Amino acid sequence: MKRHLKILYIHGYGSGANSITGSEIQRKLGDNATVFLPGFSNDLFLFENMKQNIRSAVNFIKEHNVDLVIGSSMGGFTAMQIPEVQKILIKPAMVPSEIFGHGILDEITEEDLEKYRQLENREVSPDEKKLTYALFSTDDELFSYKERFEKLYDSAKSFSMTGKHVISPRSIRENLLPLISIL
Repeated sequence: MKRHLKILYIHGYGSGANSITGSEIQRKLGDNATVFLPGFSNDLFLFENMKQNIRSAVNFIKEHNVDLVIGSSMGGFTAMQIPEVQKILIKPAMVPSEIFGHGILDEITEEDLEKYRQLENREVSPDEKKLTYALFSTDDELFSYKERFEKLYDSAKSFSMTGKHVISPRSIRENLLPLISIL
């Protein structure tokens, strides 16, 4: 690492500001980086809360001069919506309408699902393709959107790692940290 990185970690659904993954990233990077771990809304059955998560992340990035955003699972979907910053998506939930439509969020309305679909299907700009990398687990028990990522983004920026949906400390060390170091 050449400089002190400022990283915004966006946790996944059901997690929060005390994310074990975000804390482990900070621990492994040590003095080479500051990892910010703010909490984001998990009440995602209301699309307005997703929009607020995106706005909050964009404002946080500007306010703290963030160099890199790392988003995990649903946090990866949030990160995908943030322009003009380098991103690493960890097992991103690229199609939340599909996930939520299977009973995970019973309270979600068809109207809010349609709003998610609009974000899911937005065109990815050439600049965003250049700025976005992703890590996918080989044995993710929840979902994998590796093929979708490779179609929409740059397949050369799509990487596989062993493991399940929750990234292990070993995968952080062996897969995520080397990726951070080349950015």
